[in-house]
Amino acid sequence: MKVIKEIIQNLESLLKFRKTPKGKMIFFFGFYLLFFIAIAIFSRTLDTGVENRSNQQQSNIDSKYISIASKNGNNYAYRYSIEIDNEYYNFDGVKNGNKELFSYTYDNQITQYYKEKITYYTKQNNNWIDSINPNINLTIIDNFDKILKEATYNYKTEYENGKVVFNYQVTNDTIRKYLNMELSNREESLNDIYIVMNNDRIDSIEWNLTSYCIESRKCLDSMNITMDYRNFGMEKEIVIPMN
Repeated sequence: MKVIKEIIQNLESLLKFRKTPKGKMIFFFGFYLLFFIAIAIFSRTLDTGVENRSNQQQSNIDSKYISIASKNGNNYAYRYSIEIDNEYYNFDGVKNGNKELFSYTYDNQITQYYKEKITYYTKQNNNWIDSINPNINLTIIDNFDKILKEATYNYKTEYENGKVVFNYQVTNDTIRKYLNMELSNREESLNDIYIVMNNDRIDSIEWNLTSYCIESRKCLDSMNITMDYRNFGMEKEIVIPMN
């Protein structure tokens, strides 16, 4: 009973204080302070939920969309440039179906290659002979669709001229897996993939693989891959007379 009496007395004192000018001011500002704090907490919770759902949905939609668009009928011309510690390995070629014809340039030396499915041939003295993949990092490019499906979608930037840039991030172990390298199985830095599209066609794909490269001891400072595309659906059938 004593406790109840004390509570009632405190409430009566509080009500009397509320009627004073000072009490009215404190209750007025206190009410609005609590009101705005409640709105902020509710808004933050709602936005986080919407953003998470939006990112998840956007990731699924964009990944599927880009994966399909990247094929473009498997008929296009391309230029791939691989930069490692400021040294450049360039590939200029055309692709039609499961056939590719390209030139590989490194250190001012140009070599012609023909690829059918996963088999490589190189041209020597006007003859095509069995060969191997001239650069292991081409495997990363060949597995673009698969790597993208394992990447994490970050954001999309749209421009007034119709250009759209997608940003994804991929772990070092994902890259290692497709190069048949031993996995680190640890938390690690991420690598960025930027996909530039115009009119539902991929213009270019840029990879910043510096994290993977340094951690894997494949470079000292940097590794970047640029993939440029053009002439979609315009390349003629590739016919190579094999000797």
